Amino acid sequence: VAALMLFLVPWMYYLCYTQAQGHFEGNKYGNTSETQVWVWDNTSPVEGVDSNQIQVFMMFCYFWTSEFISAIGQLVLALTFVLWYFAENPPAETIEKTTTKVKDPETGEEKEVT
Repeated sequence: VAALMLFLVPWMYYLCYTQAQGHFEGNKYGNTSETQVWVWDNTSPVEGVDSNQIQVFMMFCYFWTSEFISAIGQLVLALTFVLWYFAENPPAETIEKTTTKVKDPETGEEKEVT
């Protein structure tokens, strides 16, 4: 989660930057008020690249990076379980915890339960 949040900070900045390509124009629709309207420019900060292409690229970056971070988390968990499951010499405390003594309420005897 922390890695995804760290990725989202610059990604949101660049996304807002690419989405805000335009300018205000006053009285565009011929009304009498002084309302300003946002007009989108089809220009891009990158020469020769359409702003729609940049938006598609930004969405691709988001989906690819978020899935990559998720896959790294799954890989770490899988590696942790594999190293524990296939350990040659398991810790003694793990073996001791698998058997516990339980007192039988009817007879009062202690029995080992696995």
